[in-house]
Amino acid sequence: MKKFLLWSLTLLLGVTLCGCFEESASNTAAADAAIRSLNQAHKTNSSNNLQQIGMACRMFVDDNDRFPNGLSELLESNSGLKSVLIASYDKKSSAAAGSTVKSGNTSYAYLARGISGRVNADLPVCIEKPWLLPPEENTIRVLFASGEVKVLSVPNVSGKSCEDVVDSILSDSPDAGKIRQNASRIDRNHKKNK
Repeated sequence: MKKFLLWSLTLLLGVTLCGCFEESASNTAAADAAIRSLNQAHKTNSSNNLQQIGMACRMFVDDNDRFPNGLSELLESNSGLKSVLIASYDKKSSAAAGSTVKSGNTSYAYLARGISGRVNADLPVCIEKPWLLPPEENTIRVLFASGEVKVLSVPNVSGKSCEDVVDSILSDSPDAGKIRQNASRIDRNHKKNK
């Protein structure tokens, strides 16, 4: 009788544990799906932010025949833009106080400083700061002078600098040197503020 009870208890415990493992695997799959969904929502949010920055740039170019010298100048003419300067995935940046946008007040690297309003449509104007992206990320969102936002594949993008990203996507245009200089300036500022 004792052997039967011991065997029954062992069987019951085994069935219970198997059920727990199945439930645990189910919970893990659900958690993975939730994480993928959240990551996709962050990417969509960032693309939408860049589109709004692009519309504000286009309005500025229409009025001034040049791109703004920075996000601060863009914010002065469009105060509603402040809410889109930080992507939902960015836990490091904080909102700008007033209309002055410093490096730590945005998720985006603005590259069009000192650029004429008459440029190639495929010139990158603004990119996500690569070091703010999750380590496993292999894509980056880029705003082009045309106003289009593209998702580009850049392996190990979070380990790259703005200049690395710009070099991987930049076409040879008259303004390419200025864009590279602006990317390099953003990288130096980031390293200084680490």
